[in-house]
Amino acid sequence: ASATTARLERELHKVTLEGQRNLEAALAEHEETQNSLTQLGRELLECREETRYAHARLECQLVAHQQQQAVMEEGVERAREEREREREMLEAEVLEVRRQKVDMEREFGMRESARE
Repeated sequence: ASATTARLERELHKVTLEGQRNLEAALAEHEETQNSLTQLGRELLECREETRYAHARLECQLVAHQQQQAVMEEGVERAREEREREREMLEAEVLEVRRQKVDMEREFGMRESARE
């Protein structure tokens, strides 16, 4: 009986040691997994921060672009208005020159009639 007891105790000790090694290996694997998850969490936070920064930068660029476009459109509109004023002034000058021409032709016609 004592031989059986000794054999059972050895087997129990062997199984206990194997279970303890398995438990330690599982614990080490768990710690490694936990460390990996922690690192991934840090990387995710960094990516989120970089994304927020990039988004804010793009919004600033968009606002600047919209402001530039508004300024350019305003400049185009002013140039268009200026061209319209110049055209109106030139038309007025043309009308004045035509009126003067008619006056001169009329005056010339009266002089010719007076000579005859």
